[in-house]
Amino acid sequence: MFPTTIPLCTIIILALYISSVDAQNSSYPLGTVHGLEGSDLNVYDVAGDENTTTTNKVAVIVLYDIRGFNVTNTRLFCERLAYEYKIRVLMPDFFRNQPTAAATWPRVEQDLLTVNTYLSQNYSKLAVIGFCWGGLRVMKACGNGNNNSWTMTPYFTGISIHGSGLNVQDAEVLQAPMLFIRAGNDPPLDNITAVLDQKPFGSECEYKVYENMRHGFVSAGANYSDPANVAAIDDVHLRVRTYLSKILTDDGNSTTYPLGTVHGLEGSDLNVYDVAGDENRETINKVAVIVLYDIRGFNVTNTRLFCERLAYEYKIRVLMPDFFRNQPTAAATWPRVEQDLLTVNTYLSQNYSKLAVIGFCWGGLRVMKACGNGNNNSWTMTPYFTGISIHGSGLNVQDAEVLQAPMLFIRAGNDPPLDNITAVLDQKPFGSECEYKVYEDMRHGFVSSGANYSDPANVAAINDVHLRVRTYLSKILTDDTITTTPDSSCINVRASSWIAFFVLLLLKSLPLLLLSEQTL
Repeated sequence: MFPTTIPLCTIIILALYISSVDAQNSSYPLGTVHGLEGSDLNVYDVAGDENTTTTNKVAVIVLYDIRGFNVTNTRLFCERLAYEYKIRVLMPDFFRNQPTAAATWPRVEQDLLTVNTYLSQNYSKLAVIGFCWGGLRVMKACGNGNNNSWTMTPYFTGISIHGSGLNVQDAEVLQAPMLFIRAGNDPPLDNITAVLDQKPFGSECEYKVYENMRHGFVSAGANYSDPANVAAIDDVHLRVRTYLSKILTDDGNSTTYPLGTVHGLEGSDLNVYDVAGDENRETINKVAVIVLYDIRGFNVTNTRLFCERLAYEYKIRVLMPDFFRNQPTAAATWPRVEQDLLTVNTYLSQNYSKLAVIGFCWGGLRVMKACGNGNNNSWTMTPYFTGISIHGSGLNVQDAEVLQAPMLFIRAGNDPPLDNITAVLDQKPFGSECEYKVYEDMRHGFVSSGANYSDPANVAAINDVHLRVRTYLSKILTDDTITTTPDSSCINVRASSWIAFFVLLLLKSLPLLLLSEQTL
């Protein structure tokens, strides 16, 4: 039997609790649960304010705590972040209703790659935020320690909120700045701080302790009936938004250059990352550039950034095809790459009369092949007026011998020397147009997937590469224009020759004309 009267204090407590729960769920748009194509992974997906463009095309992946996928408070964090920061937030279900131990790091990493691929269709910069169990995985995701699928993190930053098991080993291989938030009863981070202070991005890392809070206070353990806990959560959200904005501003890249779009090409299964440059200006000389990525593939932020910057600063169209198609690298044989290039050529030739190719690492060798006729199957004369290899891998004399267009070769200090290739190209008719540049203090990959935008020396080198690429392209285009376009003196000489020819013909014909007139 229920009591017929309820004490007033109980009614007040219930009213406060109900209003607290209502405050959690009525303020922010709810997300949806859906699967990702080709995977058994579900995600909780919050789009933010649909009427507002997401900040800097950034998306955030949230890694939940040990309580898993269906916790209201953790979902509320996602909803609020998406709404207040106008950003896309996805929380994958790593556990899949299985024991936590089944979510090994290799499986989590594969799930992250699946989410990266899904998000990269519309977002060029990805960050990760993790609670408790997820906090440690965020640290791993922002490093290259025991990773199986990448050696350079695909995330521009990470945030650990009352992370569990954080350790020096993962700190030592961290590759991106992080914000660490912990409760008063969470372990101190002095050892981790000491390691990160030595990193090039150490000054960008931040640490915050909420001394009066207990572990879990932002996610599963949040108590929205406690004003102090609510105040702490409010401060965490403000701190997270401020930190993300600071890192994006410090990076300085996502806000400077127009972003591209991922789309398919009609009649093909090939996707491209397409950057139009400045839409208000015609591209220089109707030139388009095709970028061949490095071994890390299509979804690498730094490689896309190169495309965006080149398109913007040179006012040019840039396309980067997805040669790998989420398949093993070995499947991208040269005949298939060549066919993909032909597909892109056909697409671009509708509006662009001159095509160039730029390749990194894996792509550097394919650029060399594309600019020659060596083992090509689809052409004997290269369709490209020039090529640029940036820390190209596997460059060889055989491809140099059949090169048909001038090239710019850029390499890092630890890339193999190119003396043998230079000796071959010096004998070519265009040998004097080829250029070579070594960045002695840089390491392989410093412009694309291995770029470290927290290192001033690396940033300076990248800036110089962009200037060198633009200068080289302009030089080759100018030289080519002189070669292929007859100047006015040539035209006048040719015109004069034709006039002289007709005058001479008329003079020779004149006696015959007079004779025929007399006969008549």
